[in-house]
Amino acid sequence: MFKVHCLNKISKVGTSCLSDNYITTDTIDEMCDLIDKVNTEVAFINENGEDTIIKYTDFDYLKRVYQEGLEGK
Repeated sequence: MFKVHCLNKISKVGTSCLSDNYITTDTIDEMCDLIDKVNTEVAFINENGEDTIIKYTDFDYLKRVYQEGLEGK
């Protein structure tokens, strides 16, 4: 599921977009691959030509937390 909420505000920046993203995969490795693909293929460019998406890149941490969750830690 991918939802984008655009809020019309009267301001110098114009319209602001917020998004809630829900992604499911069968394995943690597939999840990391999908996040990496999103990092490279999705961008929200502002009026200055800058990508405003914060990219997630700490896949080792994500895998460790996932594994610890499976182990009940």
